[in-house]
Amino acid sequence: MQLQRLALESNQIEDAGAVELGKGLSGLTQLQELDLRRNYIEDAGASALGKGLAELTQLKQLCLGRNQITDDGAAELGKDLVKLTQLQILDLMRNDIGAAGAVEFGKGLAGLTQLHRFSLGENHIGDVGAAGLVKGLAMLVQLQRLDLGDNQIGDAGASALGKSLKRLTQLQHLNLQENKIGDAGAVELGNGFARLEQLQHLDLGRNQIEDAGAAALGKNLVMLTQLHRLCLEHNLICDAGASALGKSLVMLTQLQHLNLQENKIGDAGAVELGNGFARLAQLKRLSLGGNHIQGPGAAELAKGLTRLDHLQRLDLDTKPQDARGHLRVPAEVESKGWMAVIKFLKKLEDQNAGNMSVIRVILAGDSQQGKTSLRLALTDPRGLTHPIAVDNRTIAVDEGTWNAGSFTVHFWDLAGQEAYRAAQSIIASGDRSIYLLVYSPLVHLTAEVIFQQCLMPWLNLMYSVSPGARVYLVSTHLETPGQGYSASCWKQHVSQIADQVMARVMSTVKVLEGLCQKEIHSLTKKKELLQHCQTGFQMSSDASDSKRRRIGSGHRYPDFAFAD
Repeated sequence: MQLQRLALESNQIEDAGAVELGKGLSGLTQLQELDLRRNYIEDAGASALGKGLAELTQLKQLCLGRNQITDDGAAELGKDLVKLTQLQILDLMRNDIGAAGAVEFGKGLAGLTQLHRFSLGENHIGDVGAAGLVKGLAMLVQLQRLDLGDNQIGDAGASALGKSLKRLTQLQHLNLQENKIGDAGAVELGNGFARLEQLQHLDLGRNQIEDAGAAALGKNLVMLTQLHRLCLEHNLICDAGASALGKSLVMLTQLQHLNLQENKIGDAGAVELGNGFARLAQLKRLSLGGNHIQGPGAAELAKGLTRLDHLQRLDLDTKPQDARGHLRVPAEVESKGWMAVIKFLKKLEDQNAGNMSVIRVILAGDSQQGKTSLRLALTDPRGLTHPIAVDNRTIAVDEGTWNAGSFTVHFWDLAGQEAYRAAQSIIASGDRSIYLLVYSPLVHLTAEVIFQQCLMPWLNLMYSVSPGARVYLVSTHLETPGQGYSASCWKQHVSQIADQVMARVMSTVKVLEGLCQKEIHSLTKKKELLQHCQTGFQMSSDASDSKRRRIGSGHRYPDFAFAD
């Protein structure tokens, strides 16, 4: 029987021994695994090993981590490894490989099309080396794990890597921690995440990412629906970046570990993160220590944290409270476990209760109907808005806040694309939400098309997740006449469409209401939902705006509004 596995790790093998070993390898034609980690192999030994390895066409695993291989040795290995077409695992971490070695080694990577795992962490390849690896990495379409942590990679290298990531659709683990990646690199990396639907572990901790980079990452993280672990600790993320991340968290329903400790997140960022935490039903560990969160932020966090039924570990802050009053959970509370911490935060929440009421408004509707423009107008002090470029359309969900003094309106702007609909059903649920269902007569000119294509799918979604929803139909582009219409004729046309749409909606709501009642009656433990269903679509109080009309007064159905 031919030898299939040879393990020689931690044996103090130096170059001389590696040279002799390389000579004997050529006869081990059935060898599948070779482990030479934790030795003292340098360039001469690596070169000799490479020549012997070239004959091992059945080799699937090669481990040379924790040696002393530099650029010359890596370059020689790269030339010979191209013949190892069955190789699945390649470990070169914690050597002394720099940019030149990475560039040469990258040329040989392209032939390793079966590679599943590649570890080059804890070297010093830098931007030039990372860019040199890109061409070879892009060919590794079976790659599942990539470790380039602690390699002095900056924005240029991260940008190059971001472009190659688009091809690595099987990637599950990506480690880029402890580099020098800033906002520019994070933006390009984020762009590369769009197709990494299998990614489960993403580590970008200990870099130099600030708010712009965090926002770009957050925008693209919504596509990573299988993500289990997200590490962004020891960066420079402030409230704006944390808010952007909070929006994306609602889509990461499989997330189990989130690390944001040692950033610069304050109360405003904590509020948005808290909103996102409420949807992370699978979260087991959360780290937020070493930030700038104070009492009000902790109170908002508590609202989301109390819903995390699977949370096992909660790390907030172990540092003494400083002069600025940043949040510190008392040691005697921490010692009692995370449930005690939750109770402590709930007390802060109760202390802050009544200071401000929050109204949750969800804008729904198909793409290019005017939802984002409407939100911008409602949140702008002057009531102004502007057209939204196609490239800047909402991805999954966007947010906005309008502070009205005694209360705050929190807008959730849902993207219109059907691809996001399943995940949006989680966001859309909630008994305390108000729905603005938006459509534009400029896009579809007949009431029946508007109802069937634009409104009916959303009504089904809203009623299925929140039977007692308050829904307002909003017709946009009142002041933008359609082709062939004068201004006066256009307003008359839009008004007629509104009447026809409302009639269709009211008759459909009766059916939906009946279906909901049947479903709720079968759930004996859902009495509160039954009460909401009996209430139906609630009518709001009379509005003072002259453009706003009440249709079907006396019925329990949606209100209607026009938006210029």
